Amino acid sequence: MSVAIVDDEEQFRNQLEASIDDYLERRKIQADVECFSDAESFLRTFRPLKYSIVFMDIYMSGMSGVEAAKQMRREDESCILIFCTTSMDHMPDAFACHAFDYVVKPAIQSRVDKVLDDAIKTLPQLQKYLSFDSDGQNVSMFYSDLICVTTSGHYLSLTERDGETYSTRKTLPELQDDLQNDERFLVINRGILVNMDHVTSMSGTKCQLDNGMSFPLKVRSSTELIQKWHDYCFREIRSNQSHMTERR
Repeated sequence: MSVAIVDDEEQFRNQLEASIDDYLERRKIQADVECFSDAESFLRTFRPLKYSIVFMDIYMSGMSGVEAAKQMRREDESCILIFCTTSMDHMPDAFACHAFDYVVKPAIQSRVDKVLDDAIKTLPQLQKYLSFDSDGQNVSMFYSDLICVTTSGHYLSLTERDGETYSTRKTLPELQDDLQNDERFLVINRGILVNMDHVTSMSGTKCQLDNGMSFPLKVRSSTELIQKWHDYCFREIRSNQSHMTERR
């Protein structure tokens, strides 16, 4: 997890960073905290999924926090945005940027703890994701959004949930290492890997995905592959039932 603090007041940056470090140590959470003295330097380094939580000062010299947040939101709608302010006058504009919460300066530890507790409970950035180069750009993709992977020469084609396909120079074993051998991913044939969360059926020698794509199963291993998919589905059902029981 990565946290950014964007504030032109050095004293407050240091105080907030210390409060966040204290929280992380007490909660036994691993995270990197980066500080920026202005919005411009933050936006230069910003990219989608880089930060899980951003603490943004509303009033700054140069670009305001609200304007910086609007630019950030054009690229990343999922990171948690928390505004820091000495006045509530501009909070309506701030929350129009889909802010999660706010901290009034000077921030007290109990308030920082509460905001971070609430934020971490809802963070989609805690999902695992891949990071790879495609056509000269760095791409970040949640495991859950990766539908399937096929090989083409020395390249892999990664198809995302929204239908976008990315090409990257990598071998399938290397990608499996990047995926940390996540059990939802299954190699069903030479050079073909699928996300079993998106498999709608496996029968005979065919695997059907929920985006309409289909692939042939390896003939000699089809029975074993179908059984692996059934076992995975059964474990997921049991896990979901367990989570529902815990909530009651």
